[in-house]
Amino acid sequence: NGIAPEVTAMREADVDFIAGCIDLNGMQTLAQELQRQGMDDVTLYHPNTYNQQFVSENANLFEGDIVTVGFRPLEADPGNSDLGLFIEWMDETGAELSELAMVGWINADLAFQGLLAAGPEFDRESVVAATNAMTDYDAGGLINPIDWTRQHVIADLDDPSTNYEQECAALVRIVDGAFETIAPPEEPWLCWPNDSREWSEPTPTSFGE
Repeated sequence: NGIAPEVTAMREADVDFIAGCIDLNGMQTLAQELQRQGMDDVTLYHPNTYNQQFVSENANLFEGDIVTVGFRPLEADPGNSDLGLFIEWMDETGAELSELAMVGWINADLAFQGLLAAGPEFDRESVVAATNAMTDYDAGGLINPIDWTRQHVIADLDDPSTNYEQECAALVRIVDGAFETIAPPEEPWLCWPNDSREWSEPTPTSFGE
């Protein structure tokens, strides 16, 4: 029967923030129903809507919403990271700046760094071993550093060996159909220490410095 009954229940419960776990079209359907039921002031948290064209086309639905980004946002100040290099080469090749393009860039960089670390006489086994010896791989400041000597499974709060040194989120807000970093553009991550579950204010952070 569509999503109307669920939205009605949220309206009756005075919900003012919704964290989604659905794709772009699902978030669009949810936002349309919220608007239809007069709940335009509800803020949505999007895990999968980092798509400039889609957001521009639905600017009136998503105004003020928050989107998580899995890397240094394109709207951030490049600083000393490789974000500027990525944008330069996307422009050089006439490629579209997108989430998928960045994911491909990061994956290619990890493969390249593994080859370099393995040395000129490499094979698959030596590249894997060299990659697994990296303790702070951050793709040139594009991601929260990974310790490949220990981080090979999904993070578990009860197993510190699986966790990042800091828990970080790169968040952007949708304003007039465009993305703006929530943290300062030069420090686009909001990070918390991973040695405690107690609440603390996040620290704006930049990697690759």
